[in-house]
Amino acid sequence: MLRNEETATTAPTGDPGQKPWLGREIQVLSAINFANAVGFGIQAPTLPSFGLELGIGSTMIGGIVAAFSLGRMLSNIPSGKFVERFGERSILIGGLVFLTITSVLAGLSMTGWQLLLFRGIGGIGSACYTVAAMALLLRVTPASHRGRAVGIYMGAFYLGATSGPVLGALLSGFSPRVAFFAYAAGVGTSAIIATLALPRLDKSGKKVAAQTAPMRVKDALRSASYRAALAANFATGWGVYGVRVSVLPLFLITVLQENPAWVGIGLAFGAAVQVAFTPVAGFFTDRLGRKIPLALSQLSICTGFLLVLFLPALWSFLACFGFFAAGASLSATSANALAGDVTGGRGGTVMAVTQFASDTGMVAGPVLAGLLAQFLSYNAAFAVSASVAAYGLLSALLIRPNNNKNKEAEPEPT
Repeated sequence: MLRNEETATTAPTGDPGQKPWLGREIQVLSAINFANAVGFGIQAPTLPSFGLELGIGSTMIGGIVAAFSLGRMLSNIPSGKFVERFGERSILIGGLVFLTITSVLAGLSMTGWQLLLFRGIGGIGSACYTVAAMALLLRVTPASHRGRAVGIYMGAFYLGATSGPVLGALLSGFSPRVAFFAYAAGVGTSAIIATLALPRLDKSGKKVAAQTAPMRVKDALRSASYRAALAANFATGWGVYGVRVSVLPLFLITVLQENPAWVGIGLAFGAAVQVAFTPVAGFFTDRLGRKIPLALSQLSICTGFLLVLFLPALWSFLACFGFFAAGASLSATSANALAGDVTGGRGGTVMAVTQFASDTGMVAGPVLAGLLAQFLSYNAAFAVSASVAAYGLLSALLIRPNNNKNKEAEPEPT
């Protein structure tokens, strides 16, 4: 049960002329997500140079890069339980504070092992923040506008993730430690904003939401809709956030034998598509229902892999990044909105499992696809990756039509 002081209305308050669903909570969460993404974007590119400064090898540097994601993945479900016990606001702020502290400690690291440790446990704070923020956003937003709310929230993240490396380049003349301190400053500022701007109680005097027990994971898993959201998140993590930044660049360099600069161009192109398309994807998710955008997201990711599989060329490589970006935008809005519909905005652990699915795909995709590319072929890696997205597409198509509209939905039996 959520504590009384942590509850919020299902329709956030705001200015009289403001859209009723775009309340203070959504604005604050989007601003925090932007600041967090900017800081992460500044920090991430400096890790290899920081590792070299500490005198460590490429294997350890790779472990340091992966440690943050692994820490997030292992902490997602415990974070959901904390949200149910202490409320979204407390865990969100606590996660940001913890992330601030670990970022400072990482910047002060004197050995590779210290950097590995602080990066890894920093993932705990990131998991607490992201699970709590998404749970709060879905709970305070009416079902009819959840897609748009997620679109604004994730659009802010993509914009920050795109801006961060640009700012990081401006800091490249300084020590790589500066990036960690900049990240800590941004996240710490976000914690202050959250403390001051996220209300503990509804300020309008309206009755707060009724206290209900959080939905259990085993109950949510009875829903084909929820299972489809998990499948889509896993496939998106595998393909877009995993294989796209690991196996695909190697394919460009070793098989297509193109200039490595095209990798950066492809990533920039994809980032621009995500920034521009995510709010639009949220609108489609609310207007068309969850099923169609979710299915289109997986079709788009699958199409990207099939392009480079059957038509290997530079143009298909770049087109693949566009399909991935569109798929990621549609998946982020529809899968999260669908999970929010199934839970009725109740269930931190249920929402944590959706994030766990994405992080698991993000860890498994590069490893398994990389093994296939090394010991079989790149075609095998892309075929398996396309199959993962195809399973996500099939799961979306199996959603019952009467349970993908914009309303609170109870889990339907299989």
